[in-house]
Amino acid sequence: MSIYSGHRIQDHEAFILCELFPLIMGHARASGTPSEIVIVTAFLHLAAILKNKGLSCGTLLECIDAAPLAMYNAPKGFH
Repeated sequence: MSIYSGHRIQDHEAFILCELFPLIMGHARASGTPSEIVIVTAFLHLAAILKNKGLSCGTLLECIDAAPLAMYNAPKGFH
């Protein structure tokens, strides 16, 4: 995965929070599906893509553990 050195995940937070997250939440509302189900479904598909590109399951778990989770503790109304 050294081809990704020099790239920072923080550079993409605005895309995640302002574009991707609202799409996921909007789909959950429109389909009457709990947001957690849509989030997990999106995560599983994205994780499978990463695994197919060579990312090991262990590395994926390390990335999850290292993620700055404080930004996802938004007030209930924001979710």
